[in-house]
Amino acid sequence: MKKVVALHIEQRPAPTDGAIVFQDDDAFLLPLPERGHWLYSFTRTEWDVDPGTVARGLSPEDLEEARGTLRTWAPALVEHAGSGRVFCDAYSPGREPVVDAVDDGGRVVFAGAANGCGYRLAPAIAREAADLVLGVVA
Repeated sequence: MKKVVALHIEQRPAPTDGAIVFQDDDAFLLPLPERGHWLYSFTRTEWDVDPGTVARGLSPEDLEEARGTLRTWAPALVEHAGSGRVFCDAYSPGREPVVDAVDDGGRVVFAGAANGCGYRLAPAIAREAADLVLGVVA
């Protein structure tokens, strides 16, 4: 389990603003005009976390690291990053998503452990899970 941190950047994006990706840091700014702020997400380097502990919220260390990476890409936004959220990503031992039947009949399927790539791999993971349930052979 790896900790994931996202900051709320309290500046209202325009309805036409698009996401901004910072590939070198595996980070991005996502406009959320309906919520009135931007979401800044980056790869937090804290591993083997307890999801129950993470649910307590952002730590001072989370904020420090998040603001530090944001400062690299958009220093003017750091002063607008006052709140955020924290959650976990599940990683598999082989660093590939897991899609497998949980029961003998194949009607219950586990699909997850997307290794931090769930937002990119979700369509393919869902397709593989549906194929497994439907008995589709690739």
